[in-house]
Formats: sequence, C-alpha cells, structure tokens
Amino acid sequence: ATAAVAVAGDGHLQLKAATSLDPDGIRYTFTYANQVHSPLRQVTLHVEPPAQLRVDYGSLPAGMEARGHRVVISQLHGGQSASHGALVSCADTPTPQMRVAGFVSYLEDRMGANEPRNLAFHLTILMDQVLRPKAVSTAQFGEMWPRHASQRKFTVATKSVSTPARYMEVMEEKLHLAPVQVIGAECIMCGSIVGSGVTVLVHAKVGLNNGSAVEVTVRSPDNRLSDNVQRLCMQALGP
Repeated sequence: ATAAVAVAGDGHLQLKAATSLDPDGIRYTFTYANQVHSPLRQVTLHVEPPAQLRVDYGSLPAGMEARGHRVVISQLHGGQSASHGALVSCADTPTPQMRVAGFVSYLEDRMGANEPRNLAFHLTILMDQVLRPKAVSTAQFGEMWPRHASQRKFTVATKSVSTPARYMEVMEEKLHLAPVQVIGAECIMCGSIVGSGVTVLVHAKVGLNNGSAVEVTVRSPDNRLSDNVQRLCMQALGP
C-alpha cells in the first residue's frame, strides 16, 4: 500500500488518493477535503479509464452516488472530509503504462451564486501492478505450457541474481508471480492478469555463465502480453 498523495487541489478542495494491490485489482481510496468554511456542493469525481481497464466503485457511503464512471457527493460541509474506494482491474490486455484521466468538480456557493470549478488529474497504472500470483501445481503448469503459444525466450545479464532462491525472491517481489517448483537450476512460476484472469507462465534457468546470466522463457496466450512480461523480467533481473 502507498500513503495518500494529493492528486488535485485549488485551496478550496483537495483530493488525495492512496493505492493498494488487492487480489481483485488495484484499490484506490479517494479522500476529499473541504478546506474552506462554506459548503461545497455537487462534488463530482469523473474518471475515464482506457479500454484495457475497468473501474468499480462498489458500495459507497451515505451521501454519495455512483453514476457510471462518476461519483457524486451532494454536499461537503466546511472543513469536512469524505472518502470512498474504487477498484481498478483489467478488461483487456494491459500495456506497460496505462493512463487514467480524471477530474474533480464542485459548485462553490459565493454571494448566492453557484460557481462551477474543475480540477484535472491523472493516474498512471503500470504493468506490474496488474500481475497477481496464480497458484498451480507442476502438473498443471505442464498442461498449460503448450496451450499458451505466444513465447518469448531471452537471456538477461545480471549481477544480483545467481541462485534459484534469489531468482524466486526477486520475481515474487517485483512481478508478483507465484512459485511453482525449483528443479536444480530451473525455476517455474505462474501469474495472472487481475480482472481478465489471463495466465502467464515463466520458466528460467539460473546461474548461467558462472552466475552472471539467467535464461528466461515467457509464455502467454497473447503476443503483446508476452512482450510486456519479457520487458518486466529484464527490468527485474538486470543489473
């Protein structure tokens, strides 16, 4: 989980977002803070996810209403704060960087007139944030291997990954893959894309060239996905 950071604000309203990686998606907690004494009305969050992503607001607190990709807070009193969640998951093959555009708007009651204000922001979701561990047996891994025909095989020069134990530790931490089995210098791991459930299979031979290289084979059902996971592996294992 990450601490809440300000994503939009203008002296009247501040919007903060905190993130955590849940089993079902990326959990955002949005917090609105009215920083003036007068009430703000029709405080509205509007997000525009790309085609690869979906957003679900789930159950909202009293006084809030979801309307498609929007959440509307009818009134935020002076000095008051309010929070709600949003779960982001994949509807299609993810890309290395996915940008979620958004804005928060509100009506300020000034001299008896409601003045509309709009504050734009964006959220960036990275490929590794949508990978989740998928627990499978060695037999299941073997059965899935030929069915996942998009293969990328490559060698990564490394200074920090020379043993199977270290390899598994790095890939669990950085790519969120589940360990399946270690057989000598060979390691197999499995993951899936949150929301779509598409499986990613990774096989590695560790300790090549006197511990200075790792040979990795990635398999998935989609060429773009295999390319993206290859890129993540190279970043995670490289010097």
